[in-house]
Amino acid sequence: MTIAIALAVVVSLAFSTSIAIADATDDLVKQTESSSDKERLAATVSLTKGGDPRAILALTKRVNADIEDSITIRQAAASGLGQIVKSTTKSSYKKIATAALQKAVDLDPSDKVKKEAAKSLTAITGSAAGSAASSGAATNSSGGIYVNVGPMSAPAGTNQATQKGWMTAKATKQLGKSASSWVTAWPSGKAPTKKELDAKKMAGFYIDGTLNTLTVTKAGADATVACKISMLLATYPDKNIVGNLSGGAKVVGGTKPKDIALSEQDCIEAVIEDMVKSKVVPTIKSKTGTP
Repeated sequence: MTIAIALAVVVSLAFSTSIAIADATDDLVKQTESSSDKERLAATVSLTKGGDPRAILALTKRVNADIEDSITIRQAAASGLGQIVKSTTKSSYKKIATAALQKAVDLDPSDKVKKEAAKSLTAITGSAAGSAASSGAATNSSGGIYVNVGPMSAPAGTNQATQKGWMTAKATKQLGKSASSWVTAWPSGKAPTKKELDAKKMAGFYIDGTLNTLTVTKAGADATVACKISMLLATYPDKNIVGNLSGGAKVVGGTKPKDIALSEQDCIEAVIEDMVKSKVVPTIKSKTGTP
């Protein structure tokens, strides 16, 4: 069974045309990409102390860098986001920061990083942070549906971890909105076995997405970001294919690097949201006879 969608989402955003002047923050942001662990850590700490919102994107990359960065750097980046993101911070930046921190809470292999990310999430959102189960789907109960959200994949590059984080977070969040009684995280913190699902009389499904293309086309003061994503829907844990989904979107925004980054996130999240809401959830309901 093949399911295909074509999503055309165009978001026009207005941005200031003022000229950005290079300063210490710009230099520190560049240093977070240094090949030296010491320089990346020092830049991360300095950006936190500076408190400039322009540091948010750089810190989200560092907090989701996984083994690319040391535990100390990821922990410092998580702490920095909790200090820099305020109630007055632009909502789009806040979304990026919370998505990165939630990914760290759910997936980072270090308990220290998880703890720091959870603390920062609480500071930003005003409520206790938890795993994907507490931020999206309902807690486990007898009967029902479990959906295992895969790790997602994106083209290799400096933004790979961030892009995968956007996809995973949006898929989990949208499942929570469209099917709030479904489970996306097991109480043990590990994925359930078939025996465990059978014991709860639960049907299991698996979804995973691939960012196939992400292009930026500049024309004058505008930059158009186009993205195409494919998604696999299968049973879980045996992973027999139920459907292959595909979707795309376009977002129009400014040409500054930070504006393009926001447009990229909007594009990716728009496609994931539509596929989960319009195709994944209805198909699972049809397969299980769920109203």
